[in-house]
Amino acid sequence: MTGIFLFYKKNQHKWPKNLRTQANKLKHRGNEQVKTVQNASFFGKFFINHAQRDNYEQFHTIKTQDGNLLLEVVDGSIYNMVSIMNITLKSGHYPHLFLLDAYKQIGLELFTKLKGPFAILMKSKKEIIIARDPVGTKPIYLLNSNKALIISSELKSISNFVGVPEILEPGTVFIYDFITDNVRYEKFFNLEQFLNAPILKRVNVFTVKKKLYKMLEIAVKKSINVPCKIGALLSGGIDSTVICAIAQKFVPDLNIYTVVAENSSDLSHAIDFTKMYPNTQHHIYNLKIEDLLQVVPDVIYHLETFDAPLIRSALPMYYLTSKVDEMTGLLLTGEGGDELFGGYNYFKNLSDTKLRNEFVKLLKIEHATGLQRVDRIPYAFQLEARAPWFDINIVKFAFSLPMNLKIYKSKDILIEKWIIRETFKDIIPKSVFNRKKAKFSEGVGSQFLLRDYCNEQISDEEFNQNKEISPGIFVNNKEELYYWRIFSSLFQPKKDFIENLPRTEVWIY
Repeated sequence: MTGIFLFYKKNQHKWPKNLRTQANKLKHRGNEQVKTVQNASFFGKFFINHAQRDNYEQFHTIKTQDGNLLLEVVDGSIYNMVSIMNITLKSGHYPHLFLLDAYKQIGLELFTKLKGPFAILMKSKKEIIIARDPVGTKPIYLLNSNKALIISSELKSISNFVGVPEILEPGTVFIYDFITDNVRYEKFFNLEQFLNAPILKRVNVFTVKKKLYKMLEIAVKKSINVPCKIGALLSGGIDSTVICAIAQKFVPDLNIYTVVAENSSDLSHAIDFTKMYPNTQHHIYNLKIEDLLQVVPDVIYHLETFDAPLIRSALPMYYLTSKVDEMTGLLLTGEGGDELFGGYNYFKNLSDTKLRNEFVKLLKIEHATGLQRVDRIPYAFQLEARAPWFDINIVKFAFSLPMNLKIYKSKDILIEKWIIRETFKDIIPKSVFNRKKAKFSEGVGSQFLLRDYCNEQISDEEFNQNKEISPGIFVNNKEELYYWRIFSSLFQPKKDFIENLPRTEVWIY
């Protein structure tokens, strides 16, 4: 759990006065440990919120005999660090800088070998390198101008500097040569490859179920291999229920958390789970409109967006994680089942080809939508969340499956996420097995509370007069206008900044 902030000053430009203030905006990403490194040719200022999650220390620096500062920082976890260390055993050039040493030996091939959710920053004698995992689980931003190169785990730390920030795309390495001032981007994993990925033929459903079960079990075990107390979010939907069912096998007295509003459909399904698994410790919190409105500004600040569907789904998650036991360090979530296995109702209207394209499209923006929520909201409370469904092995396997195992036709009924239901039906309550898809904010019951409140607060005339928030950029409805006004007051964004913010294209909830 780490916050990365680097400022590299080019040429003889003056140091900005607000460096520490900007770096301190990441203090919620762990403890309040600040590490600053400096030498004659390079200045990097890091706010490292570090809680060790595995046997690999996540921040290392070495000063060489010729005065160069070398460093590597990891936000997230690299599950196969032992095998990476084996690459460097013979050379041992940089003790403890295993990633940097491996990069020196095998170059970009290193990133194809890394397993786990990660954002990495490294500095060699002449390069600054940042990399992001294939799915984009961990965030990393950069702003490269003629005055400076700025790198940050979150947008808020670089939004006040002159220039247009950009998010590093998943599966990408950014390399800056500060000797020549040259920049290059290298793609080590392209999600668009799934558009033409081979699909299994002559599918044996029993074999598919067995493999999916084993892969998810391994993903959960990898996710919880941390020296801290584990919790899990339980919405009552099938994806989070399956994660909780697997996790409780490995975590004694697993603490699970559910948030519901009045008349929510989630509560009964979540209670059915705890009846099936009485060894779990179930914590239920009731949500009111006053609770939501109170946290809206904080949610928008941490999410760094005014996108209504994303904020709407993040509000109950924010409220819930604020209630989590302070001894808990890691939360499991059910994010990913819908995007990989066909959980949205509009999927049922698509042909196989269009459905496959839609899966890729959703996966490409997931790093800036659902996974951004999974990263930002728990981090607001110095918690880390992990989404085992997005394990890269499961992602690859999901794209190898024929569409009829995801959207299955039974008589005249189309069943979404059929292969998940069939694979895990013996470990989840029957009520969850039969449940139709409800997006998080719908199941919780918060969706209509927010929509109705915003519709009451903003008239049709006011909306029509203010829906164009910047030349050629519009909000979709009154709710989004409400969020935009808060976002604008927090970030004072310029048009270039707004244009680069990912937004939900298909309103699926």
